[in-house]
Amino acid sequence: MGNFQHHVEELSQRYLDGLAQADLEGILGLFTSTAQVQSPLYGKVAASSFYRDLFSDTQSSVVQLKDVLTNEENLSACLFFSYSWTLASGSRVEFDVVDYLKFNKNGLIEFLQIVYDTRHSRQAYEGLSQREV
Repeated sequence: MGNFQHHVEELSQRYLDGLAQADLEGILGLFTSTAQVQSPLYGKVAASSFYRDLFSDTQSSVVQLKDVLTNEENLSACLFFSYSWTLASGSRVEFDVVDYLKFNKNGLIEFLQIVYDTRHSRQAYEGLSQREV
């Protein structure tokens, strides 16, 4: 994988760009085919299902990277960023996020856990007409 810190910084930018642009193919290219995502709103699901559902539920996203922490020994990293999410319903929520990423030996994400306060986003999410909660 070469320089782990450099790899994570590059991947972080590609990930956040893909998130902001709702680029499903670009995002999934950063993950293994069996990768899982643990989300406070969507639960633990396959990365492909998570991002397909997230992008379907999203009108627009704006992200701002604040920090990247890496642990080369464990092949893991944390991305700290702000997220402004406009849902398909038009509701908009803003919050800070920490994404914990676990990589395989080839540098692809095999697990991602999303951590943030869902106080405002859960209400907007549950308001989407296609959601049954």
